[in-house]
Amino acid sequence: MGRLSFQVTGESHGPELNLVLTGLPAGLEIPRERIDHWLSLRRQLAGRGPRAARESDLWTVTTGVSGDHTNGGPLHISIANKDRSGESVDRQGAKANLEFPRPGHADLAGALKWGLDDATAVAELASARITAAYTVLGAICQEILAGAGCHSLAHVTRVGTVIDRRRNWRKGVRLSRLVEQLEASSLLFLDGKREQEARKLLTEVDLAGDTVGGAFEIVVAPVPPGLGGPQPLGARLDSRLAATVMGIPGVRAVAIGDAFGADRLLGSRFHSPLHYSAGKGYFHQRNTAGGVEGGMSNGEPIVLRAVVKPLASLGKPLASASLRDGRAGTAPAVRSDVCAAAPAAIVARALVAFVLADVLLDRGQGDGFEPICHR
Repeated sequence: MGRLSFQVTGESHGPELNLVLTGLPAGLEIPRERIDHWLSLRRQLAGRGPRAARESDLWTVTTGVSGDHTNGGPLHISIANKDRSGESVDRQGAKANLEFPRPGHADLAGALKWGLDDATAVAELASARITAAYTVLGAICQEILAGAGCHSLAHVTRVGTVIDRRRNWRKGVRLSRLVEQLEASSLLFLDGKREQEARKLLTEVDLAGDTVGGAFEIVVAPVPPGLGGPQPLGARLDSRLAATVMGIPGVRAVAIGDAFGADRLLGSRFHSPLHYSAGKGYFHQRNTAGGVEGGMSNGEPIVLRAVVKPLASLGKPLASASLRDGRAGTAPAVRSDVCAAAPAAIVARALVAFVLADVLLDRGQGDGFEPICHR
């Protein structure tokens, strides 16, 4: 629902990924530095596997611009795939047979869906390589948020058993300094000591041929009140945010605000008292709602939290069964990230920017970028 829409085509190890974004206003500058920066973060943060080091994420705008600004037509961007070796490659770089599906991966479901006895084609379509295109999408949409004075950050809150410190993201918070601090961390941690502990854990997990999960949060502020709506279902801001972030490979749970753990609390403990002052307007003592109430933004920072599962490609794989005859065997040791929490956080920041840009444009109802910014 809304005026923005996008489509991504291409396989993980095909020639390129293609992003088509429609509904952008004319006159929006293509933020080349931000696109390169976000792609670099996604590629280089700790926990990534060998595939990330092989890619350079070179991208090209082919249609939808006049100079460095959008012209109001569909925007098409291609992202080259440098690594063409194929998805089913083991940790030594040799071809790995996907006759035996990896438990927890898309291999089995896709093979059953399409009647395959080798899940390689499924792995190509289900690969997280597609998130490079999502990252470009969000870096462009962040330009719309910036025009409205909105800033965002991505923060990893947990890697395995290591928990980073969290904040109560309240109205009036300034995100720019925290963004610099987080992006100076190889894991998007606020606490340097906890980051070292998490890096040590990643090394241990990798040497054991295993993977580990994590969690992150996305924060956007300031956000004007009234974005979204209680009806229809597709207009609700919380449902749009949750559904979009849930589409990131590896993300298995999404919450707005402090919803994780809310099932154990009374309403009088969970909900925050509401206050008013001439300088701040209406504000909450604690932003437990994550900036969204009744499907609409309430003026507080939007806070979205998500859980990333341990990835399914293991160095010491689990038992599996053949797609050809059902005989017992072992899944292949396909190369993989050790932990996807940090890169997934960058991708989630990008997709949150897409959703919020869409609702901002819907409110602006303009065909040019400047009128929307100054509305």
